[in-house]
Amino acid sequence: MKNQTIRTVNFITAIFLCALFASSSYATQTPLNGEWDGALLREGSEAKVKINFKTTADGNIEGTMTMPSVGMFRQPLSKISFNSPKIHFEQENIAAVFDGEIQGNKFTGNLQIIGLNGTFYLKRGKEEALPYKQEEVRFQNGKATLAGTLLTPLSRGRHPAIVFTHGGAPDTRDAMRFFADHFARLGISCLIYDKRGVGASAPELDWGRSSFDDLAGDALAAINLLKSRKDINARKIGLYGPSNGGWTVEKAAARSKDVAFIVVNSGGGIPTWESEVFRAEATARVEGLSEDEIKEATAFMRQKFEVARTGQGWEQFQSLIEQSRKKRWFYFVAAPRSLERLQEAWTGVFSYDPFSDLKKLEIPVLAIFGELDTEVPAKPIATRTREALRNSKSNDYTVKEFSRAGHGIIAFPEQGKPWHFFGFSDGYMDLLTDWVLKQAKS
Repeated sequence: MKNQTIRTVNFITAIFLCALFASSSYATQTPLNGEWDGALLREGSEAKVKINFKTTADGNIEGTMTMPSVGMFRQPLSKISFNSPKIHFEQENIAAVFDGEIQGNKFTGNLQIIGLNGTFYLKRGKEEALPYKQEEVRFQNGKATLAGTLLTPLSRGRHPAIVFTHGGAPDTRDAMRFFADHFARLGISCLIYDKRGVGASAPELDWGRSSFDDLAGDALAAINLLKSRKDINARKIGLYGPSNGGWTVEKAAARSKDVAFIVVNSGGGIPTWESEVFRAEATARVEGLSEDEIKEATAFMRQKFEVARTGQGWEQFQSLIEQSRKKRWFYFVAAPRSLERLQEAWTGVFSYDPFSDLKKLEIPVLAIFGELDTEVPAKPIATRTREALRNSKSNDYTVKEFSRAGHGIIAFPEQGKPWHFFGFSDGYMDLLTDWVLKQAKS
């Protein structure tokens, strides 16, 4: 009890001093602050991580985590609590919970990640200065003002550049910060931005009602911003499209000659409504639903899109929605609230077939897919993408499927085989890096 009281008094005193001195100097003296380098461990498998903590002027503790094997760069930690020497924190992107104890310049502890038990170890490291500049930028697409960060190499000259678009979620610029950091270190300027209706980008808009025309226009507006800069090579600006961003960059590239190359990662290639039907079916299988339930879910999706396309049969479909609410598959079929919203989504998103746009392309294309993707049908998309590009004027395209990989080209442990930490498939980052550098330097 006495020791607990002493710890409590010490903690209160620390907060008081932090507030009193607004203390960047004090913060550097706390046992937690700074960078920690180490790894996550489970069943003989290891994943490298970097974790950074800082104490704010009001005594709160903030932290970030970098895990290169899954494309995570300085993503925020949550639920941080520190009662020296014990610490607890969590990282939501990988469903990880950490409970550890600091001992001098090291701390170790127990880890729970995606529901599995493991351990972690960290030792105090030295925080590096980033080898590139970061600049907050704004650009305009019609009435929408987009906000982002431009990462620019420190070397002089006109740099090639990549604009990173978004998947189907309400993503901020941080979703693509790992890849931007990676390529900025290799001499390529990188623009990441908040999706319209998210973060600091057009907060007055509903991100969920964005059409592919809107999103492609945003990407082209970002290119226009880069073209105006003296430190960017206007002839070497490409687009990177993850997941739904695959359709975005295919549409953008077909609309503008300013796009020098595109990278499509786990998306595009086929009509978006077909991809959505696949997603429902694949999710039902992963959830262990019966074949009859899977047929019900896919039939629901097909009827939804038929109503969206024709505008006919809404009343019957409403009845089906009500009858299906207690079905196990209902939560992942995205039942529409109204015919108006359904048809708006059809016109803006689900009716888009990129095949004709891909055939228009005269630029290099890299399209990458994961064999076990449950979000988009990798094999049909890859096949259709190859077919379109064979009939295009592009003489430089690569379509690659990674075996045993899912969405985002992440490989998970296989049942019945030795466990390993999930992470990028072997060869993925090498292919992506070599291909982009080839376009940047050619």
